[in-house]
Amino acid sequence: MEMIATLALNDSYTISEDVTAQGQVIVKQGTQVNAEVINKLKAYGVMGVNCYEASDFAGSYYEKLSLSKEFSKWKNDYDTLLIAYKVAVDSFALKKIPFREVDLLEISSRLFTDSMTGKRLMTYINLMTPKEEDLSYVHGLNVALMSKLFGRWLRWPAPDVDRLTLAGFIYDVGKNILPQDIIWKKGKLNSMEFDLMKTHAFHAYHLLSKTNLDQRILNCVLQHHERCDGSGYPQGLKGNEIDDFAKVIAIVDMYEAMTAPRTYRSPMCPFKAIAIFEQDVYQKYDIKYIQTFMQHLSDEMIGNRVRLNTGDEGEVIMTNRNAYSKPIIRMDDGTVIDLSKMPQFTVEELV
Repeated sequence: MEMIATLALNDSYTISEDVTAQGQVIVKQGTQVNAEVINKLKAYGVMGVNCYEASDFAGSYYEKLSLSKEFSKWKNDYDTLLIAYKVAVDSFALKKIPFREVDLLEISSRLFTDSMTGKRLMTYINLMTPKEEDLSYVHGLNVALMSKLFGRWLRWPAPDVDRLTLAGFIYDVGKNILPQDIIWKKGKLNSMEFDLMKTHAFHAYHLLSKTNLDQRILNCVLQHHERCDGSGYPQGLKGNEIDDFAKVIAIVDMYEAMTAPRTYRSPMCPFKAIAIFEQDVYQKYDIKYIQTFMQHLSDEMIGNRVRLNTGDEGEVIMTNRNAYSKPIIRMDDGTVIDLSKMPQFTVEELV
C-alpha cells in the first residue's frame, strides 16, 4: 500500500485502511475512491489516505514484483540503457567505431548495483519481454549482466569481473553483421544458413583485433561456441585450448538463450535449463565453472514457489548438490518431497 494525497486521488484507487476523523470511521477499508469519497475527505480535512497499489492485488510473487515501483524504475533504466548499448553496437557494426569500455561498465553498474542480489537481477531479466528487433541487443545486455554475477560467484578479482562483463557486452557482436532473419530464425537453420551463422565469431574477431581490447575479451569473441569435448566451432578446440573467459561466457550465453523471454515463447524455467546443463556437464563445459554456475543458480531459487508437472505447487526449501535440477520442495499440503528421489516429478515453472 502507499500513502496518496487527497488532492491526487482518483477512481483508480482503493482505500486500504479505515479512515477516521473526529473519532469516527468516515471511509471504510476496501472502498473504491470516487468523487463522493474525495469530497468527504476534503470536508473532514484529511490530507492523505493509504491506498492499495496494483501489486497488492497480484496473485504470484512474479506478478507482484512486475507491478512494483522498484521493478518499474529498473525497467525504465533498462530500456534507456538498452538504447545506449544499441548505439554502441551499431556504431561498431556499421561504422567500425571502437567500443568505449567505460560506458559499457557504467551500463552494467547502473543495472546491477553492488546491493542487488543475484535472485533479484535474474528475476528482473525474466520479467522483461523484448521487441523482436531488439533481440540481439537484449541478448548481449543480459549476458553482460549475468556474466558480472557469474564473476562474483566465482570470486574473481574486480578487474577480471569487469573484463568478463565487457566480454559479455562484446562477444556476440558478430551476429549484428549478419542477416538478422537468419540469426533469429524460429525454425531449424539449413546447412547453408548454419555455415553462414558460424562465421560471426571470425568476422567479429577480425574486426575487434584491430582495437585495443584485452586479449581475453577477444578470445571470448572467437571461442564462445567452442566446447571442451571438441564439438564446438569455429576451430573445434578442446579443454585447455579454450580460454577460461570463453568457457564462462559460453555457459551464460547458453543459459540466457534458453531462459530469457521472447515474444514468441515464455522463458524456460531455470530448473529445466539446469537439467539440460546436467546432461552435458562432463562433456561440453569445464566442470569447475558449470558446477559453480548450477550450484549458485539453484541456491538463488530457494524460497521460490514452483509448479510441478503434476500441477501441484510448493516452495523450494533446499537444493540437491548431486542433482541441481531436482530440489527439495515443501508442497502446499505440508508434505516435503525430494525430487531427486522421484524422477516422475519435474519443476515446470516458477510462480
